[in-house]
Parts: sequence; structure tokens; C-alpha cells
Amino acid sequence: MLTTAKELLPLMKRIIEYSGSIDSLEARQEDGSEGNPEEMARLKQEYAALLESMSREDLLIIRAVADIGISERGHRFTDEGEGPAYRKSTFEIEIRSASEELMANYHQYLVYHTKEQEIRYFTGRGVGLDLSEGIHILELERCLR
Repeated sequence: MLTTAKELLPLMKRIIEYSGSIDSLEARQEDGSEGNPEEMARLKQEYAALLESMSREDLLIIRAVADIGISERGHRFTDEGEGPAYRKSTFEIEIRSASEELMANYHQYLVYHTKEQEIRYFTGRGVGLDLSEGIHILELERCLR
């Protein structure tokens, strides 16, 4: 499974790029800045097409990497003082499980998910930071060198 995750790294990086671009456009629109609706629609369409082109198993493996990024570190939410804004900070917690073991543990909870559920998951929320953290925790980039 870890070998497959390494092979999927280029696709994960594309997901991170799309997710980040969409999040950034949405943030600009929320701030009242003039966003470009055509650009947003184009990005979302390309992102959905990328996800549709992937197999269910590939989506599940990428989701496991993102879930590792969410769950394997400690997170703290602090109030910024103004409005309902909170800042999320991550702190290092020693991870004692091997990368292959982490992948197997997280993947086992996803085996009943359909491809459509995974596509909705990826398009419904920004997964870029979680996926980046999962790649870092599993040391996928280091394994390719």
C-alpha cells in the first residue's frame, strides 16, 4: 500500500494544487474581493475531472494519506480575539508506528466507501494541508529520492 502511495505522489500534488487554488479563490470571494466565477468554475470542473479519472482504490489510498495528516499530529485551535476566527496550529507528537502500518490502519476504515463518496469528500472540503501533512508524516517524498 505504501508503494502505491509513493506512485500516487504526483496525483496527490495535483490535488493539493487544486485544493489550494480553490480555497484561495473562495477566501477572496468571502473577503468581498471580486473573485472570478469563471475561473472558479473551471478549477472545480478540472478538479472533479481529475478525481473522476482516478480509480476507487487510488482515491482510498490518497484519502488514507490525508486522514493520517489530520489525525497523527496534535492540533490546537486558538481564538484570534476578533470574530469567529480560530487559528489551527499543529504540534509535533512522536509517531511510533511504521509508515506501512499507518497506511494499513487508516485504509481499513475506508474499504466500504464508494468512489462517489470519496469524490464528494475531496470536493467538499479543502484537503491540501491534510494531504501535505500526511505526505510529510509518511516521508513519501524522501522515499522517492
